Amino acid sequence: MFWRYAFLTANEQDGSAQLAFERHRLKGDKERVLSELLSDLDLHHPPCANLNANRSFYTLAVLAWNVLQALKLLHLPETGSPKLMRTRLRHLLLIPVELKRHARGLKACLYAPAGWVAWWRGGAGC
Repeated sequence: MFWRYAFLTANEQDGSAQLAFERHRLKGDKERVLSELLSDLDLHHPPCANLNANRSFYTLAVLAWNVLQALKLLHLPETGSPKLMRTRLRHLLLIPVELKRHARGLKACLYAPAGWVAWWRGGAGC
């Protein structure tokens, strides 16, 4: 309904404008993923003054990110799984547990989201 204008400046003179805008959008998508990684895993400020320790910290964080992305792609349903990593972390790792004592034993009751009960049962081997 409305015209959409966009401007892009570049040093390259050859190539089509469509190709330049596609490259620009791809760069924006990569920056959004990096922003999601930094904000959802709270990695904005390095924890140490030592550069090697910070490199190890960020390497472990990216490894955790990749494991959670693989878990999302391989095991979680597309319709019920949340889009943001922050929400996935809350659902997968911060699950309320109630500990109950019964007959000299300890029982842990997990309270998983309703849509993920089948996934949790499959993962727990129940």
